[in-house]
Amino acid sequence: MNVRSLAVLGLGVALFAATRNALAAQVQQLGELTSLDEFTGASGIDEYASEDSLVPDDEQTNIFQDAMNTVRNAVSGNDIAEVIESGAGYIVVRRPSGEVQRLRGSRNWRNNNPGNIEYGSYARSMGAVGTDGRFAVFPSYEAGRAAKEKLIFEGAGYRGLSLTQAINRYAPPSENDTGTYQRVVLQSVAGVDKTMSTYTDGERSRILAAMERMEGFKAGTVTTVA
Repeated sequence: MNVRSLAVLGLGVALFAATRNALAAQVQQLGELTSLDEFTGASGIDEYASEDSLVPDDEQTNIFQDAMNTVRNAVSGNDIAEVIESGAGYIVVRRPSGEVQRLRGSRNWRNNNPGNIEYGSYARSMGAVGTDGRFAVFPSYEAGRAAKEKLIFEGAGYRGLSLTQAINRYAPPSENDTGTYQRVVLQSVAGVDKTMSTYTDGERSRILAAMERMEGFKAGTVTTVA
């Protein structure tokens, strides 16, 4: 590797570290995680032992991107006070300010429901403000994420299952590519397949983020109606 390549690599590593530290500060402010280290499971950029390993592999990149997405979603401000109308590909909601807006985008994004939890007694107990006809609509991204976390890590139907078993139940082969789903989510915790209730807070965050990616959570458009 020539001097110029080393300089570019060094700049890239510095930018990676700076971005990582900035994200850690945002996450800490949100009170969701103690630090980005807890999310990524890393101890710092200096953990890399050689020049070749200074470039993150696909798994590390996915975990880092998941951390960025978690912060972005948490600060997006998609707060919902009431569901007014819903239809194919959209939902009309009233904001806490009284403003009425139409949301288009992935169903789990517009519903603040990253787990695609169906509307019912459990969703209502976790603060759901309405439904789109099938799935619950939560007042915020954080509320929807908390509902999913409690369901899969503490719920009676999941807490005693291993991660692969839980995914098989959550995303059955009849509706999903369950094998790929299991592989991707397992990668987020370095392949450690243990009982759901025993995962640490940091591991839970990585699992939730990887599942969110597999569920196709993606922000859409917002149009003011009134």
